[in-house]
Amino acid sequence: MFNVLSCVSRIHGRIGNPSYFFQTMPDATSRKSLAENPWYWVYLFCTAALAMLVLAEPKLAEMMAQDHNKAAGRERAWQQSLGDEPSAKLATADQMKRVLRPIYIGLACVLVVAWVIFWRQHFSNRQTLQPTPQHTESLQ
Repeated sequence: MFNVLSCVSRIHGRIGNPSYFFQTMPDATSRKSLAENPWYWVYLFCTAALAMLVLAEPKLAEMMAQDHNKAAGRERAWQQSLGDEPSAKLATADQMKRVLRPIYIGLACVLVVAWVIFWRQHFSNRQTLQPTPQHTESLQ
């Protein structure tokens, strides 16, 4: 049966004791959280950037092709006004997707490096930090 008074007195006993607030924490619990590691944020933002690039690639390629074709059209018009044969070629969306390939490769490389460094730091800290017996008794 649950006894409210014993629970309250146990909590009050801990909180009323000033040494309760100044206890040293064991090493395993004082480990940094994932969000405090800068490689976590590099990993997270590269993942988000790659996902957004994959989703926006068709639209980006189409917009880039339109911009390229506008510039090529102006160049062709200028060449025709000079009496030359127009040499500027028009682009397709598939050709513009090739322009995005270095961005994919760069983000993927940064993502892999960040992932390796982040997980190596995270798991190496987890294995080396073990709570001492005296700290596990004070946590209970």
